[in-house]
Amino acid sequence: MSEGRANLTTQLKRVGEESWAPIGELPEFGATGTSHAGTGFAPSNESLLSPSVLDEAAPLDAFDCFDRSWQLFKTNLGPSIGATMITVVITFIVDRMSDKIPANAGVIVSSLLTSVLFAGYNYYFLLRARGQPAGVGDVFIGFRTALVPLLLVTLVSCLIVFLGFAFFILPGIYLGVGYAFASLLAVDKKLNFWDALETSRRVVTKQWWRVLGLLCLSMFVSALGLIAFGIGVVFTIPIATGALVNAYDHLFRTDESG
Repeated sequence: MSEGRANLTTQLKRVGEESWAPIGELPEFGATGTSHAGTGFAPSNESLLSPSVLDEAAPLDAFDCFDRSWQLFKTNLGPSIGATMITVVITFIVDRMSDKIPANAGVIVSSLLTSVLFAGYNYYFLLRARGQPAGVGDVFIGFRTALVPLLLVTLVSCLIVFLGFAFFILPGIYLGVGYAFASLLAVDKKLNFWDALETSRRVVTKQWWRVLGLLCLSMFVSALGLIAFGIGVVFTIPIATGALVNAYDHLFRTDESG
């Protein structure tokens, strides 16, 4: 763990047992990182920010990411649709409830809660893509293990991107793409909010145009689900999400994640 090859979410299985469990849930590792758990200011995982990890990855292939996502979707059809339906329904409920909050506070609260929810949704597909055990409960992992960092990632990134757009627009576009994987880094690698933002930006910058193309293609695929009264989103959103998490795993791969 000190080398960055494992973290509190890495799945372990004791010899002779069948069940897998995250390191953070095992009593033998109960003292690991507990003093800062759930905060936005945990010490940086220096190995993730070291030059060896931030070296340029092989060129990102958006179509390969979608191909991998399609294979993942076909082999996990039921769970993928189930996790997506749960996420969409909860998002709809949160949105409706936010309408009862006066002024713009409801929009802010809704955006923050859904950002945490979708971080967990992405993490669920990341576990599936890595061939690790994943259950519907992992969709809510953001609320359990990284609530404060994820809230800060959303608030700070939105503020910085807004300021970027205010200054000649282009800085906002650059940062909006650069921060694309910050939430996943906060959940998967347990980075505090600023290290998650900066790590995402530094790695994405090296392949910024490729990531932009992937994001545009993912948004297009997701939008296709709006056809047929929106029912198709339970198929298109998981495919688009799978492509993004495969890109994340490619760009931020460590020994732990394969």
